[in-house]
Amino acid sequence: MRISQIAALAASERIVRFHTHNDFGDWISVLHTFTHAHAVHEGLIRSADLWLVRGIFHTAATIYLDRFLNVPAAPRPDAMGATEEVPQPAELLEILNKQQQVAPAAAWVIRYLRSGGKPEPLFNVLGHALLREDAEFHTFQMYEAAVAEYDHWASESGPFAERARETLILAVTRYLASHAPTSRETPHTAKIAWRLHRGEKLFEE
Repeated sequence: MRISQIAALAASERIVRFHTHNDFGDWISVLHTFTHAHAVHEGLIRSADLWLVRGIFHTAATIYLDRFLNVPAAPRPDAMGATEEVPQPAELLEILNKQQQVAPAAAWVIRYLRSGGKPEPLFNVLGHALLREDAEFHTFQMYEAAVAEYDHWASESGPFAERARETLILAVTRYLASHAPTSRETPHTAKIAWRLHRGEKLFEE
């Protein structure tokens, strides 16, 4: 089970180091590897079935095959700009209001965490960023897998566990940033449905 947890972490590192010079469609490649790794890890928590154990090998092989998407590797953001005052999580939503903000969003997250920001408000903001977009199934998968893997590492202490948690937050942030903003038609559709449910007229003739 521990090996599968490490494999899921390695797969998330591919997303952290995914360079935006790659084709946009290649984001889905590193996402699939990560969500597969997460599924194997969750499965092995529940069962030691040999077919699940075999899944670790497939995970490792796919992580290896995805290495070309990290050549060159995107730089991992450093702690430059950390302050005594914790940035407000809502600032991240403003960053994600613009296209091609993958690196700025990741840099903001590192500054937030290194300034003492708590992960819970950050995950709430990332969830907000997910729900306000016209997100597809894969983006929901990314968020769910990253939060679940983060929770597994949250029970551990030490530098390695701390870096693992940071990696998972960076991975989901970069993926969400790469797919934002959208036309945001889904919230509008939901408002129309809610108004119809309440019996309101959408327009007057």
